[in-house]
Amino acid sequence: MKKFLNIVMQIKTNLSLSFTAMMCCVVVVAFFMGLETLNVNYILSVFLISAVSSICQVIAFSDLLFKKMSYMLRIGIFAVPFYLILSFVAIQFQWFPAESIGAWVTFSVIFLIILVVITAGFEIYYRVNGQRYDGLLGEYHRKRQKETQE
Repeated sequence: MKKFLNIVMQIKTNLSLSFTAMMCCVVVVAFFMGLETLNVNYILSVFLISAVSSICQVIAFSDLLFKKMSYMLRIGIFAVPFYLILSFVAIQFQWFPAESIGAWVTFSVIFLIILVVITAGFEIYYRVNGQRYDGLLGEYHRKRQKETQE
């Protein structure tokens, strides 16, 4: 039960962060497009995508199903199903004309660009934090060694 609650909390946290970030982007784009209102169905579709992405993130990037797996494979496990579900939602909520090949190419390119930018952002964040924690750990070990020598 505790593991289930931890998973639910991870999904809830990811969902909150994802929905907030996506809505901020939507509002900025809508503003520059001159829109003064957003359709409730559009907001619902953003919420659904946030929920799906949160579930996919927990499945792909936690040890829930896959204990030992390369990061690139985890990205694939996240990206492929998420792209398919995102495409389904885009069709259902009519984000763009589904019969237009150009729209699909644009949609796919934007998806890939966002995936690369977010992946790079997380990679940089974890490397910087890893270096910071390595430094703090090294400092701790030096202090402990100094204390034991005295």
